[in-house]
Amino acid sequence: MLTRDEFGRQFEGSRRKLWWVAVSVLGRREQADDVLQDAAMIALGKLDEFDPATSFEAWMAQVVRFVALNAARKRARRAALAASGSEEPVAPERIDGLRIRSDGSVPRDQQAFDDRVVRALDGLPEIARACLLLRAVEGLSYREISVLLSIPEGTAMSHVHRARTAMRRSLSGDGAKGGAE
Repeated sequence: MLTRDEFGRQFEGSRRKLWWVAVSVLGRREQADDVLQDAAMIALGKLDEFDPATSFEAWMAQVVRFVALNAARKRARRAALAASGSEEPVAPERIDGLRIRSDGSVPRDQQAFDDRVVRALDGLPEIARACLLLRAVEGLSYREISVLLSIPEGTAMSHVHRARTAMRRSLSGDGAKGGAE
């Protein structure tokens, strides 16, 4: 059985990869840290369910994914309530129109392109977005992605290839649809 101390060491060693899993599900960075914290608390309560013969990162990535999916559903319900005229407040991450910022600010001449990149990323299926971000931003190998997301290596390669093609099409203007929502 995994001890709490060993869990902490492995979690810290996997934190950045897990953060990208959360971002890929949520479609934005603002909630990723909260999701990671919630997922860690849930996983700590279920340490007895972890099989040491399996990958800690894959197990934890599944926990993070499920917590992020729940957070995304909750956010969607709040947005639907707000749109229907309910008293529920609008989610603050939608106020300024930008959903992902690298350092909290975007130069004026870059803002429109950043918005297009975010819309194009939003248009990708969640697992393809996760594969692309883990490959392009984190530099993970296809093997590492496959283990982390519990998918075949060839599937990870296909998702990255299709996601890159879709992003290229969207950003070049060939794809009229830039994103979801």
